[in-house]
Amino acid sequence: MPLRNCAESQAGIAQLVEHDLAKVGVAGSSPVSRSIGFRPLLEGTDVRLFRLASMILLAIGVLGFTAAQAGIVLAPGDKAPPTRSFDLQGNMVTVNWSENEVTLINFWAAWCLPCRDEMPALQELYERRKDDGLGVIGIHVNGNDDEEELEGFLQGLDITYPVIQGSGKIKNAWGGAGTLPTSYLVKRDGTIVRRYVGATSEQTLGLVDDVEAVLDGRPLKTQVIPGVKP
Repeated sequence: MPLRNCAESQAGIAQLVEHDLAKVGVAGSSPVSRSIGFRPLLEGTDVRLFRLASMILLAIGVLGFTAAQAGIVLAPGDKAPPTRSFDLQGNMVTVNWSENEVTLINFWAAWCLPCRDEMPALQELYERRKDDGLGVIGIHVNGNDDEEELEGFLQGLDITYPVIQGSGKIKNAWGGAGTLPTSYLVKRDGTIVRRYVGATSEQTLGLVDDVEAVLDGRPLKTQVIPGVKP
């Protein structure tokens, strides 16, 4: 709901609390208590504390609303959200996790240089392991790009795995995509195996090894995170 409505709801809650207290003669500031002659019990510091509590309730509501709008970042063990959008040709694509042993979701944009560096490695991995149960879905997050230019961009990189448009609903469901590229490895049952943010050469090698480990039934190695020693 709009932020203003959220604030109005919290203000309404505070008014209802005061009204209920007034009915039992506690909130002396209420018109009800003044009209029937109750002696106000909340004065001075007590009134300020009551107002402070109301402000805290409002802040909690606003923060909760903001978090809901931004989405919750998904982590290993979480279930991947339903993912459905149009491809660059205007066809509706619904991602079905059960179609593959493992699916790699890759959020990217054409202006993102690390994305461009990573995509050929994802394409090579896709070609080499798609018959073993690997699916790759690219999710393009910049809806302002011309679709014909995007097709030319993908053709220039020889990308053949499916690419869909990343609507605001999709990005929110996946917890946003503030850093690009961001990728998720998802098992057949829809469980997220790992989340990858960024694409240094070491990270890309680690991602490729993780995919092959899942397909080959091997345990995953310690995830490569820039600046963090294993």
